[in-house]
Amino acid sequence: VQMGEVSLMNLRIAGEALLQNNTAEMEEVIENEKMINRMERMLTDYLVKINHLSLNEAQQLVVKNLFYTVSDIERIGDHSENLAELAGEKIQNQIYFSQKASADLREMLSAAAASVEHALSARKDHDMSKVRLVIQSEERVDSLEEDLREQHIERLSNRQCQTESGVIFLDVINNLERVSDHALNIAGYVRDEV
Repeated sequence: VQMGEVSLMNLRIAGEALLQNNTAEMEEVIENEKMINRMERMLTDYLVKINHLSLNEAQQLVVKNLFYTVSDIERIGDHSENLAELAGEKIQNQIYFSQKASADLREMLSAAAASVEHALSARKDHDMSKVRLVIQSEERVDSLEEDLREQHIERLSNRQCQTESGVIFLDVINNLERVSDHALNIAGYVRDEV
């Protein structure tokens, strides 16, 4: 859960770096990703040791799901790092999003972060109501991704935005959709245990 909280924080910082063209936040994400990777190694080593103990079937399921959870959390961190790199590309090339594109991304960032937050809460408390919230958030992100992709392609076709910003925008929404997929995976592991 602590590793997940660092990944969630990193997702939010990466979103701000991207929306505000903030170099300091971009660099903070990259530093935090190193901590996430260290945590992944420590937790995986610990789970390997536990896995060699005499475990009953329910305990084996939890350990297996924790392996998967650690991997999904690390992938959320990777997607946050991708967002930070996209922020760097925006900054380097002096690319800006329109107000509409920024508002759309802020909405999708919020929904993706909510899916991660609910997944971590479900993992921590084994709470099925949180699992259901993850499912709702993930469906919201999927819907936003589809709508925003179509709207943005239309803006590109109508030359309402630059190709460079369009490519970054589409990469951002793809990464956010993947973040919510990993949150859904985590919620699924919890559901299997409850």
